[in-house]
Amino acid sequence: MSRVSPAINQAEQFLKYQIEANVWSPGDLLPSISSLSKSANVSPVSMWKAIHRLSEAGLLDVLHGQGTRISGGQQINVVIDNTQKGWQGLRDRIHKDILCGNYASGMVLPSLKELQNQYGVSYQTIKKALDCLTAEGILELRYRRYYIVHFIRRQSQLSIVLIGWSHPRLQMQARTPWGEEFLRSCEHQCSRMGFELKVIRYSDETGELIFTDQSGCVSSSISTDSSVVGYLLWGESPGELYREVLRRLERSKKPIAVLQEGSALKISEFTKKNNEIQLFSIATSSTAAKHVASFLLQSGHTCISYFSPFHKAEWSRARLSGLNEIFSRYGTSIESYTLNKYADQFAYSKFTKPSDKYFNQMMALLSSEDVPLLVRKALETSRNILVKKVEHDVIRKNMIPLFAKALNRTDCTAWVCANDFTALSAIEFLKEHPRKMSVIGFDDTFEAFHRGLTSYNFDIQATVQVMISYIVNPSSLPVTKRSLAFEIEGMIVERKSTFKNVRAD
Repeated sequence: MSRVSPAINQAEQFLKYQIEANVWSPGDLLPSISSLSKSANVSPVSMWKAIHRLSEAGLLDVLHGQGTRISGGQQINVVIDNTQKGWQGLRDRIHKDILCGNYASGMVLPSLKELQNQYGVSYQTIKKALDCLTAEGILELRYRRYYIVHFIRRQSQLSIVLIGWSHPRLQMQARTPWGEEFLRSCEHQCSRMGFELKVIRYSDETGELIFTDQSGCVSSSISTDSSVVGYLLWGESPGELYREVLRRLERSKKPIAVLQEGSALKISEFTKKNNEIQLFSIATSSTAAKHVASFLLQSGHTCISYFSPFHKAEWSRARLSGLNEIFSRYGTSIESYTLNKYADQFAYSKFTKPSDKYFNQMMALLSSEDVPLLVRKALETSRNILVKKVEHDVIRKNMIPLFAKALNRTDCTAWVCANDFTALSAIEFLKEHPRKMSVIGFDDTFEAFHRGLTSYNFDIQATVQVMISYIVNPSSLPVTKRSLAFEIEGMIVERKSTFKNVRAD
């Protein structure tokens, strides 16, 4: 038996003492190796080896990609990972890293030894995973090194077409908090890969389906010429209009990446019979909420409340379901404060219809007062901004009674809000009713960054990269994944609106 170095022994004793002293309970996630090594006054390598020795002894569980957990307990502090284990699971992790851009197209992967250390696996495991990806055409073995296959054909005049529903008062990019980021990411990724991005908006305002391109040209059909590599269909539209668009697109016999956001799209009849159609998701499942629940439990928050002014929407209900799934294992329930009649901010428009009337009256008054035309035109362009501001104020007004009711729950230490807008409204309320409360939202908008709100980032850029990679090379996704909606796992961006809750035992 090899001799254990004093540093490793010191790290082991430090960890054992913390466990025996109940500093960490069964099921708790440990701090980072860097943090632990500093506390134990040893090197990160010694701490890493000590952790793996205690893992072999059954005291710790090393969860690759998630951290290290104290063995036993209810295992409530970790979002359950449904991916395969062993070399198959590693194959999926490496493939996901490729799709997310951690390894660029055409580059050589690090050496096998470096990959072993990076993923914390054996030589045999990493070799099996890489050989599997090579057999699938994702990697190429050259001179004993693995390369990411370069699928991009940099020919001139090739384009990818993005199609989404829109109308004058609700532009495509304004439908979600991350809409503009999605469009910019599509344009950036296409440019980087050598394609032109064409954006087409569709609607049925005239009673029939029409398509409008970026130059304003209107048509009843979609271009399917040879210069088009494939299509990005941004789903969600009134009356399931997207289904008719998809029906027309599939005639092109070209790859179609369909984005569902917020609620599940009804396209299984298309995906089952057409291998060229793949569904991708953003903010639809309960996964994000499970990560938020795990984050809060690790931060000591065992009693939380959930707020949503949009609880008619599937995505809001999914987030509450995800929170409940994790917290139920801890043996506690979540108090929810929701408005169930509305699915989005535009559903509140019935409260703001007078805004247009008042705006018209104001413009008529300004005209009669000989206000310069330039000023009147500038004010006219702000009409939608005014209506949106009134809608937001109406939502806040409707949420105030719920915030006030939640304050009566004195044991609650964290508020989870359906999105950043709701979370920022909660923060404004708490300023007027001072109480120490962690607040967290979803979407990670610029406003969340600006105002220090902890929020869940859905990694829009990675999703766009995977979608466009699929269009360029459909085999980049394994056949086994084709029947499911592909969803990138995001991350929690921690800021000053949340804190560690120290519990007195």
